[in-house]
Amino acid sequence: MAETKPTRRMKDLRNHLFDAIEAVKEAKKETLGDEIARARAIAAVGQTILESAKVEISAHRADQQVKSELLEDGKALPEKVQKPHL
Repeated sequence: MAETKPTRRMKDLRNHLFDAIEAVKEAKKETLGDEIARARAIAAVGQTILESAKVEISAHRADQQVKSELLEDGKALPEKVQKPHL
């Protein structure tokens, strides 16, 4: 039986980042340092994934392609990606 590779989407990354935040918030004093270190590692990997996504989007636009496997269900890329207002 062939093993199915799990899908990994931007929503999965967001979920992992929020899980890391929750783990830090809920950590006991004895484990807080470990949870902070883990959250920093997750954030660093997340940042790398985001930078990779930016490159993928740019490459798709340059090639006039309009879909990306990284985005949800291969939805069409937006004409212009806007930064969220914080």
